[in-house]
Amino acid sequence: MFFPLLLAFFFNHQLLDPSLTRPEEISYLEAFPQEEYQIYSVTGLGSFYLDNKSDTIKDILKRNLQWDTTAIALIQRYAKPGTVVIDVGAHIGTLTLCLSKAVGPQGQVLAFEPQPKIFRELIMNLTLNESNNVIARHCALGEKKKKIHLDPVLPDNEGARTIGKGSETARMFRLDDFPLNNVSFIKIDAENYESYILDGAKKTISRNKPVILIEIMGHKLKAAQERVDADQKRKETIKKLKKLGYKVEFIGYDDYLATPQ
Repeated sequence: MFFPLLLAFFFNHQLLDPSLTRPEEISYLEAFPQEEYQIYSVTGLGSFYLDNKSDTIKDILKRNLQWDTTAIALIQRYAKPGTVVIDVGAHIGTLTLCLSKAVGPQGQVLAFEPQPKIFRELIMNLTLNESNNVIARHCALGEKKKKIHLDPVLPDNEGARTIGKGSETARMFRLDDFPLNNVSFIKIDAENYESYILDGAKKTISRNKPVILIEIMGHKLKAAQERVDADQKRKETIKKLKKLGYKVEFIGYDDYLATPQ
């Protein structure tokens, strides 16, 4: 199988400190149960390893339909060729592949995904599409370095998983922990953690002034469980973006586009 070359690329890049990659993570990647997956092609996007579980995003892809065409159009407009772009909450790579194509072979995509199963699928899909300009990190982003717990996976929506009190763990870093320059675009889809991600990304954002596509308080169930005033939290997050020098525009659903003024 192609895993030796895959691992050599993903874990020896200058942005990936090999000491932060645990042996059990590599073993888990290598144990990908290929027999449980089928390859589906999506016109204009790429090919994906998809299992037979019902899932909001995967069910769309299985019908040869692109997921989130609005986001795709914005990526194609604002992610500049030859630059660095960031995918926070990369899931299985639906928008990561779009970002990869947008920046081209001279550009770089840095993709973050904390869920072990989903991260493994992301790696496999990037390899399947020969997306050699993508660096994937198995971690969450937030306001500081720490260990986090992930809540249980929701039925029919693997992507809508939140940071909470479950038994499965992951590591968290700040975006500012990475030496990133020439950043033109950031996509953030982090299930209610977007405000903290901004706290840990102030230096990167201020230095690069990228366009930011961000879901704000997208996980309504989580907000209700934590008794959070979703509207107030949304306003606070928008205020943070404006303080960083951004104009914030509502796109639809829970998505906003922030452009530097």
